[in-house]
Amino acid sequence: MPCADHLIHTLHLFAMQWVFDSANWRVLIPTERYAPGKPLPPHLSPFVNNEEEGYAPDFAQEIARLQVRKQSLAHANNHWCTRTQILHAQGISL
Repeated sequence: MPCADHLIHTLHLFAMQWVFDSANWRVLIPTERYAPGKPLPPHLSPFVNNEEEGYAPDFAQEIARLQVRKQSLAHANNHWCTRTQILHAQGISL
């Protein structure tokens, strides 16, 4: 069981905007930009199409990169699971 000292070092404080931004964009945004005392990133509406508007704020581009990374990791994980299931069906365990 971790000691109380360890628990204090793993505590992360962040603004509630992080919850809504992460939910709106369906990706866990790193919490560093939402730390106490830091200026919050702009709140971006998930209902605005940046391509149609002709402008994508820097933060929107950062979110887009996070979403692509999430999709890539999900695809890699699905591929690994499928491969593992095939090997398991053949009697091979990893």
